Amino acid sequence: MRCQSVPTGFCYQKLILDDEIAPILIYHGLNGVYIKDYKKWVRFDAKGNKIGINAQFSVETEQLAFPIRPQMGEADNFVIYPDPDTKVLEKLRKSKTRTELWDNLPTELGYNK
Repeated sequence: MRCQSVPTGFCYQKLILDDEIAPILIYHGLNGVYIKDYKKWVRFDAKGNKIGINAQFSVETEQLAFPIRPQMGEADNFVIYPDPDTKVLEKLRKSKTRTELWDNLPTELGYNK
């Protein structure tokens, strides 16, 4: 999108990795895009749908892959950052396999540090 001069950014949600197997809070990345005709930023999740996940793009109503459950400690971060988080990039670069990444998902962001 950026190569087409569409303003885009990075957004994050803090979610429980797996309620039963891995009940730890990790960061899930989202995309933010500025829709000029509506004069607003819209977040969307490019994760892809499967059974139990129904993310939809909408300018009017946000429908992300994972609804936030505050009672579980999950949180939404509505900031749209111009660059990916340094701690997220560090984890992606250090992990040689998907399993290694899965075992070391970021539990904090590096912004403002």
